[in-house]
Amino acid sequence: MKQFELNVEVKTDSLETINEAVESSMRDAGASEAKIISVDVAIDEIFSNIIFYSGLKETDKAVIRVTIEEDDEKSITLEFIDTGRPFNPLELPEPDITKPAEEREIGGLGIFMVKKSMDHVSYRNEEGKNILTIRKNI
Repeated sequence: MKQFELNVEVKTDSLETINEAVESSMRDAGASEAKIISVDVAIDEIFSNIIFYSGLKETDKAVIRVTIEEDDEKSITLEFIDTGRPFNPLELPEPDITKPAEEREIGGLGIFMVKKSMDHVSYRNEEGKNILTIRKNI
């Protein structure tokens, strides 16, 4: 098992730092480019939501805890931890993807994509911290 944490400012520039660290670790674990891309998309969606909707300032910090399991079932788990306003994105209603884009309600499509592309997604709020966890088998 390999585990590390990234303490990053809540701003778009931090996405590159997060993606580079995660991609490197996934490559070291033998993940395919397709799996890496799907995790990158999830990171972008989740961290963008923290940036734009948590109420935090750019100088505030978020923690991304990364765990790579290399046992029989290789996987990567990311925990996004922030102190923004409590919000469980998993409670959002799923968008009606049968409707044309211009007829759909705004919001919810990104987290819907995350839920569909990851093997596990969960949320909890502990001690004033939002903790969104995703896992992808690699």
